[in-house]
Amino acid sequence: MNGYRDYHDEPLPRGAKVSFSHEFRTPWYLNHKTSSTEGRKNSAVGSTEDRIIDIIVNKLGVEKSKIKKDSCLDNDLSADSLDQIEIILKIENEFDIYMPDGECENIKTIDDLVKLVEYKLSVK
Repeated sequence: MNGYRDYHDEPLPRGAKVSFSHEFRTPWYLNHKTSSTEGRKNSAVGSTEDRIIDIIVNKLGVEKSKIKKDSCLDNDLSADSLDQIEIILKIENEFDIYMPDGECENIKTIDDLVKLVEYKLSVK
């Protein structure tokens, strides 16, 4: 031992309260506003659904006519998990929103994705 008390030395007594002297701070990359306008050329034009469908068409290379509200990302559009993550990141960038992983796990269809984005825009 080096003369300093290490928190691994002894277990805390039962019922002991632990307090932290620091606050949790949101990581800078979650608050970072990008100055890039890539993918935002038509950000003011079109509905939320149309903009999301355009992102999916550009990422997956599927025909726009094949994408319906009830289209499943993995089954109908053959988007693997990496494709889905990249789509989410592009949507976050396009709409300037943040969608935590926990909320994205429930997205199965295009309609689910549109509803989540519209909700995020309404509370922004």
